[in-house]
Amino acid sequence: MYEADTLPTEQAEFERLARQFDREIYNYALRLTRNREDAVDLAQDALVNAFRAFGRFRPGSNFKAWMYRILTNAYIDKYRKKASGPKTVLLGDANVEYELGDSSSEAPREFQPESALFAKIPDQEIREALDALAEEYRGVVILCDVEEMSYEEAAQTLGIPTGTVRSRLHRGRKAMRKALHEYGRERGLLQEGAD
Repeated sequence: MYEADTLPTEQAEFERLARQFDREIYNYALRLTRNREDAVDLAQDALVNAFRAFGRFRPGSNFKAWMYRILTNAYIDKYRKKASGPKTVLLGDANVEYELGDSSSEAPREFQPESALFAKIPDQEIREALDALAEEYRGVVILCDVEEMSYEEAAQTLGIPTGTVRSRLHRGRKAMRKALHEYGRERGLLQEGAD
């Protein structure tokens, strides 16, 4: 491999940007795959794909969002390959229609009722609820609520319309509230009548 001083300019710039966001790339891959080994493989695949496509990257644009899009596409490709293989049913992927209070996905995060509840729940419980979300909801919830991307940034990253991001985020949050409802009620974190 080349020393950093002798690398072609494009390769050196890619390495600089990739190193700047390597932790975020791995963490996003881990949230998608829910497995450390798969996350490493996915992140590496995405970096290889990004390096190959780096000539199309517009300097000055958001590298992290661009990488997340490539990572998401790599994940979807792997997911499709798995889907065409032997079928496995995951009970945690069921759609959930349940309302715990009325919170609009349009409201700023700090004013949403689930923000106060989530702040009191240990990270492990939230991770488990997030892992149980259906694939299409988990990606949007991760980008908007964990990575704090705007709807437009998440739409660009996932290659879907902004309205679809809003819809999936709303459903994903409802499923998260449902998953965390019992935990909150058992520990007295919910007000009476919040059922």
